[in-house]
Amino acid sequence: WLREAIRLAKTMTEQFWDGTTGVFYDTGERH
Repeated sequence: WLREAIRLAKTMTEQFWDGTTGVFYDTGERH
């Protein structure tokens, strides 16, 4: 389950993190 948690965290960071503003968004970039 640890590998799955790490994979999920990476996916969440890729889709919801905006490095320009330094915040996580509620909706992903593909929304």
